[in-house]
This record gives sequence, structure tokens and C-alpha cells, in this order.
Amino acid sequence: MSTPQQPQDPRIPVPPATGAGTPPVPPRTVVPTVITPSDGPPVSGASIPPSVPQPPPPAYREPQPYQPAQGEPDWSAMADEYNASQKRRKWVLISLTAVAVLAIAAGAIFFLPGSDKDDEAKKDDPVTQEPKEDPTSGPEPTTSKSGKPAPAATMLGKDLFTAKTLPANGKTYDRLAVSHSDPCWKGTRNGLGPLLNKNKCRQVLTATYASGDHAVTVGVAVFDNAAEAAAVATNFTGQLRPLAKNGKPGHCADEKVPCAVTKAAHGLYVYTTIAGPTSGKAGDKDPDSVAAGNAVAAYALSRLLAME
Repeated sequence: MSTPQQPQDPRIPVPPATGAGTPPVPPRTVVPTVITPSDGPPVSGASIPPSVPQPPPPAYREPQPYQPAQGEPDWSAMADEYNASQKRRKWVLISLTAVAVLAIAAGAIFFLPGSDKDDEAKKDDPVTQEPKEDPTSGPEPTTSKSGKPAPAATMLGKDLFTAKTLPANGKTYDRLAVSHSDPCWKGTRNGLGPLLNKNKCRQVLTATYASGDHAVTVGVAVFDNAAEAAAVATNFTGQLRPLAKNGKPGHCADEKVPCAVTKAAHGLYVYTTIAGPTSGKAGDKDPDSVAAGNAVAAYALSRLLAME
């Protein structure tokens, strides 16, 4: 019995058979198959690295406003506040500059015409009766309720009553005389002087306006404060002493004859008038005398308002 043969390894060359005439056949080269972990079919002769998964691209996000970290100052808000304060400061400076320019212009407009009128009064008013006193003997100027200084004791009647003519009840009243009294009682009568002295009157400025057969004297008493002026107006008694041209007797010359009298207070001042016929007759019920007193009193108030 023959022994079965084992399979021949192909890598081992087979010796030629004895006596065979054919040459030997060279062995075949077997290329091993490389198995990769990929799911595809095997590839011969090459090694493929495993595939690496790539992350997806980042999603687009809308820009968010700046949020400071906890404990960190909000620099953006601080910058905005600084810019806003700079703009406000700029506008405040511009506004203050404009106000200052307007104030200077208004002051020039107000004072220049007044200076011209005073100069004309000094040249054209030969009947002004001014006591010759030492300008430095009076008290120092004080301050009014509006913060501006009150007139000094040496202020003259022509400085306050600058109008040379005034209308009243269809008539034109011309300025005849201007003056001032210091002490105050010199320009008063019938009990007004003691009342002025009691309340520390500084001076009385007076002027007389006349039209035909009627005349009116207006006076402004100056005080240190509004309380003193109000006390005089409340307890008013007596009258101004009528100021006549060149000192000649005129309207209301007789103290016993009733005349049209007005009185009122404004700030540091009491302004009053006394009006009547130049014939010396009573004027308290005379329409022209009453109208003249009211018109000149209104003018005095307008001058006091202009001084504030």
C-alpha cells in the first residue's frame, strides 16, 4: 500500500523529475494582501492611514454688546458720559458768552442816552437850584433790593428827572426847575420832614413841571432799605415843599390850601407829587391838577425802574 503524499508547499521548488528533459519552472512570488480597518475592499500593495473625522465649521454669531466683567468698570459708559459732559460744558460757555455780550450792549444803550441828556441839562437849565455842599460829606451808597447801588447823597435832581417835557390830560408840561435836599426835611412841610428823618432818609430829589396855569412838583426820597421806605409810605403825612422857578411863589404856595397829592413806595424810594393851579387856588379837586400829579408820578416810577 502506498503512503499518501502531503501537499507540496508552493514556495518550495519542485525538483525536476529524474530523467525529465524540461527545465525547472521558477517559483511565483506571492504578494500578501493587507487588510485595512476601512469598510472598503482591500487594496493591494499599499497601506492607507485611517480617516480622521473633521470638526464642523463654527456657527456664525451676531456681535454682542460689550459686557464688563464682574468688578470691572464700564469703560464704554464712562466714555459716553465724558463726551456728553464735554458737550454740555461747551454749550454752557457759549451761552454765558452770548449773555455777557448782550448785557454789555444793553448797558451801553442805556447809559449813553442818559449821559447826553445830563449834559444838555447842565447847558440849558439856568434855573436849577442846587445847594453848594461838600460832595464827600454824605453817606456812602447802599445796595437796592435788585442788588444795584442806591444813588449817592450827592445825586442831583437833573440826574433823575431827565425829561424836559411830559404829557398830561392833553397838555404838555415843561420842566421849570430841579433840585435836591439834604437833609430831607428841607424839601418838605406840614410834618413830612420828621417822618423822613425818623426813617433815616438820605436825600430828596425834586423837579417842577408846568403847563399854562397848572404846575406839579415831584419828589423822590431815598432810604437805606425798603422797610424804611414802606414805613414812610404807610404813615405818610404832610407834603413836599413846592419847587418854584427862581424861588418865586407859585402853585400850592399857601400851606393851608389843599392841593392834589400822590404818594407811593418802590424799593428804597418813596415818590410823591403835589399839584395845583399856579394862581394859588385849591387843586385837590381840580381835574387838571389831579391828572398832572398822576402823570408825573408815573414818570417818576418809570425812572426808578430804569435805575434798577
